[in-house]
Amino acid sequence: MVSINATAYKGGNSDYSNPTGFGLRVSKAARDTQLEKEVKQIQLFLVGRDKAVDIDLTKRPCFWRKCPEFVSRDIGVWLSREQIRPLAKRAPTEIQDDSKGARHF
Repeated sequence: MVSINATAYKGGNSDYSNPTGFGLRVSKAARDTQLEKEVKQIQLFLVGRDKAVDIDLTKRPCFWRKCPEFVSRDIGVWLSREQIRPLAKRAPTEIQDDSKGARHF
């Protein structure tokens, strides 16, 4: 298994009461080594969730350019439930995940 480091992400207009713009940001290096550009969808397995979070990368074309973030309301709910809060800019909350193979993290 490959270990992937991510940081908690909160979009600019996101709100903790409706966390639709929350997600996980991975480094560009991790994105480039763990995913191929042909990949359209991935599944994230988050600790404490019975079901994987499906991420459709076609909805975020900037993912392959400058914004390597997996964004989903389900991730926002999970971050809130786990009491993981994105911190101030330049001091993000780090999260480590173990890869379960291509397209599954």
